[in-house]
Amino acid sequence: MEIKDCYNLIKNKFIAKNIDESDAYALFDYFYGKDFIVANHVLNKKEINKLLRIANKRIKTHEPIFSIINFSPFYGRFFKTNKHVLKPRLDTEILLNEALKLSNNKTKILDLCCGSGILGITLNLEKLCKVLCADISNFALAITRKNAKALGANISAIKSDMFKNIQDKFDIIVANPPYIKTNDIESLDSEVKNFDPKLALDGGDDGLKFYKIIASEFEKYLSKDGTLLLEIGFNQKNELLEIFSEFDVKVIKDFNNLDRVLIVKIKE
Repeated sequence: MEIKDCYNLIKNKFIAKNIDESDAYALFDYFYGKDFIVANHVLNKKEINKLLRIANKRIKTHEPIFSIINFSPFYGRFFKTNKHVLKPRLDTEILLNEALKLSNNKTKILDLCCGSGILGITLNLEKLCKVLCADISNFALAITRKNAKALGANISAIKSDMFKNIQDKFDIIVANPPYIKTNDIESLDSEVKNFDPKLALDGGDDGLKFYKIIASEFEKYLSKDGTLLLEIGFNQKNELLEIFSEFDVKVIKDFNNLDRVLIVKIKE
């Protein structure tokens, strides 16, 4: 079977079950690259069966495609992920792009709550920044280190409960902390609440627990003229402007015109 025919077969299976056809594209992109649709490639029986097993599991269990293959795309690369780390979202590229604008090969960056390391690793690969990734989860740090090795990134990774084990100052601090209210987690889409770790979702009773910690401590770890970049929930802008009221703050919107990134600088 030609690859395009297998793709169309799985795409149509997904559409028939009200699963977005982008899942089919993602599956083939991972195994065969973005140009698979025009590739003159004939799949053997083993390849076809593997793809169909993944597709059928997606249909039967509702498990997200990236949870099944344990790899997720971010900024043109595939990062290893598993049940212990949040799967990358496209919106996080908004945060990354803001950090890239401020970075060069001399920039020192802290990726706080790093998860699978997508931000810190990408910044190192794109700009050769000096990056320290930090997370409270040993599982997340193991994934970060595996991703760095697989992708050829030169970063460091340490275990730290927020800033507890951080001792240096950085030109940029990036963080995508948990920001879902505890009581809202059960109402999330099943593909999120059942397959993303609660540790990476739960932002406390008001969803703002980790932003409050960051606001109270980040100055000690930010270089002069440095910048703090935070991903935020689309409905948290006003509360976060209050939490960071003593600083200069700018809000950036995402691809859907929703508030998504907080840019914070210390007032002179």
